[in-house]
Amino acid sequence: MGLWDSIRRKPPTKPDTVKAPAIAPLSDKEIEAMSLTQVMAAFKGTMTSGELMMLSKRLYRIALFDHGIVAADREKAIALANTVHETLEMHFTGQPDTLKDLQAARESMLKHARVMGYGTLVWLIEEENVPSDKVIEYLMDHRHGHLLAHFIRNHPEPGTIATAKPSMIRELIASRYEVYGSPANCLAQLHAMVTAGDLSAHALFTTEEVKALKFLPDDYVAARKVLVNAGLVAANSDSPPFRTDDIIATEGGLEGLIKTISRARDQTLETDVFLASLATAKRAALTDAMVALRVNLVYRLVFQICGITAASKLIGIFKSQESANLVDRTFASIAQIEKNVPLGQSIDFFIVDSLLSYHGLSPPKLETEDAWNAYRRELEPLVLALARERAGLIVHLRLLMRMGPIGVDYPVHITEDWLGNPIDALAT
Repeated sequence: MGLWDSIRRKPPTKPDTVKAPAIAPLSDKEIEAMSLTQVMAAFKGTMTSGELMMLSKRLYRIALFDHGIVAADREKAIALANTVHETLEMHFTGQPDTLKDLQAARESMLKHARVMGYGTLVWLIEEENVPSDKVIEYLMDHRHGHLLAHFIRNHPEPGTIATAKPSMIRELIASRYEVYGSPANCLAQLHAMVTAGDLSAHALFTTEEVKALKFLPDDYVAARKVLVNAGLVAANSDSPPFRTDDIIATEGGLEGLIKTISRARDQTLETDVFLASLATAKRAALTDAMVALRVNLVYRLVFQICGITAASKLIGIFKSQESANLVDRTFASIAQIEKNVPLGQSIDFFIVDSLLSYHGLSPPKLETEDAWNAYRRELEPLVLALARERAGLIVHLRLLMRMGPIGVDYPVHITEDWLGNPIDALAT
């Protein structure tokens, strides 16, 4: 039983439980087949309370469930349905049982509409005639991220969602390869998606999984369990071990590592088409955000893999290569942002915003939700660029640390926790 079939095979329970008198001369079938124009024409004649209830139900279905209805007609239908319902409530004031049934029927229909009605993913899948074998691809499309959490939370069979989750994770990763620069490590990509505030990622993963992915730079093993528990990667990675002892013991090992990663990432930024397209001031702010993030991530990854001694030495190296002020500011600002930004929101948005402010490019006071949303949309390309650099740096640094001291030896290309592209090829 597929994810979509489990919904489609269960028609909604009819909410017409009102104990109404017999309807004549209009039959239930006639009313259920009426268009909005026909319903409005029916009100011109004399009708029973039972007919009014059926017409009210039909109006709600036109407004909340039917396909092929223009927005203006939906608005007319819901307004008229509410008016008819209020009229019926007054009519049944002296019949408490019938009034209770009437109100329960309306609430049942409205509740069902919130799950499967107009604008929901269930409704959109039917509206666009999405084939069953394309439903997961449709669900994970980034355009539907704002609807996915509601779909998952209200699915009538949670077990079906659990069964489909590995396929949904695969599709999530595959559908964002280009956005996040096709990193050869799916965990690095998922980490970047979470910090960028990807709505689909935050909807699909549990709170604990989101936290694990968010803090991948501090605990890669915990983040990796997200894919292990989904059955997408083996419990034990077969990637070559990190050559931490060699790096630390070799004279200039850490310095060489940092120079190599910094030079490589700088070259990436120099050839970045998007960065080149930005105005000078904005480009400088985004570049500073990327360098600040680099310092932060390299320190945390080295601390995680090599320990505190190497990480502490790293700070001195960075301060000799980068602005000491930038290094100090980096740890304070990014740590504060990660601490204060709630799950579900974009950490990278606030990193970009803070660097824009530092460069005197902060927006005017944002006093309304619409103004905030417009500002978020404006910064989205910059946020995604920062997220791409985040994922790329994590992959690159972990690869270099498996190679050992720079210039000593280089193994064949290493792929780590990669689900492959195409997505059906599993590899570590």
